Amino acid sequence: MNNWNKQIADMLADGTVALVIGYEEGSTPQKTRPLFCHDAAAAERLVMDGRCTHNLAVYLTKKELLPAEGRIGVVATVNVLKSALQLMQENQIPEGRFLLMAVGPEGKLTELPDAESLRQYI
Repeated sequence: MNNWNKQIADMLADGTVALVIGYEEGSTPQKTRPLFCHDAAAAERLVMDGRCTHNLAVYLTKKELLPAEGRIGVVATVNVLKSALQLMQENQIPEGRFLLMAVGPEGKLTELPDAESLRQYI
């Protein structure tokens, strides 16, 4: 398990987030697919690399997929971060409900809790 996977597992275990949306290995080695982590054990399946191309921001407006309470974490690519920021600016998603996270090339997890931190990161 990478350091960032462990950080996310800890967030799920201590209740910082109720759900984490990210990517896991797909059906072939060339693909990934969306993963909804509801518990710390699922966090070890998260991956982040160049194969992660699905725009996970599409799930941020789907109330039927999200827990009724608690913060939702999203392990995001730059394109997902841009889409999430746009959704915030259009008031389609509430700013404090989501904890967006980026994984840098060296494996460092960066938390982006609000629109201002997103703007600065992007």
